[in-house]
Amino acid sequence: MTFSICLAMLSVGIACGAIAGALVYIESGTVLGTLTTSAKGAVVAALPLGAMFGCVATPGLNESFGRRLALTIVDAGFVVSALLMATASTIGQVTIGRFIAGLAVGLATSMCTMYISECAPAKTRGKYTGLAPLSVTVGLLVSFVASLALSTFTGGGGDKF
Repeated sequence: MTFSICLAMLSVGIACGAIAGALVYIESGTVLGTLTTSAKGAVVAALPLGAMFGCVATPGLNESFGRRLALTIVDAGFVVSALLMATASTIGQVTIGRFIAGLAVGLATSMCTMYISECAPAKTRGKYTGLAPLSVTVGLLVSFVASLALSTFTGGGGDKF
């Protein structure tokens, strides 16, 4: 159970950090076109905006579907958002994908630690609850290292880091 929660929180870190490396490519003219400052701002801001709505929706989702199904919905949100962004042909699709990722981020951050604290034995609750924020940090690190590796591998933007 804790492992699956940590995977969800790892996804939170990856979703939050992925835009740092992606902006290097999407701002310089791709199939998405050359982005204006406003378009870049919309892409970046879509995730925290979605996260805000995700946090607000957490109590209703938990009460309506229960914790396990709600966490499954969160995981599905991460998958759908990744697919939407990976197959995007317009900047609007990227923005919608980031917003869906934000919904999943907001739901996961408010749900995961609570779920661990409810299910873990009192003796080990602190240890297991602390793994969730650690997983977010590891996710951010993985995202940044992957962006650096990909930019170096593809030869595009490696000098910008």
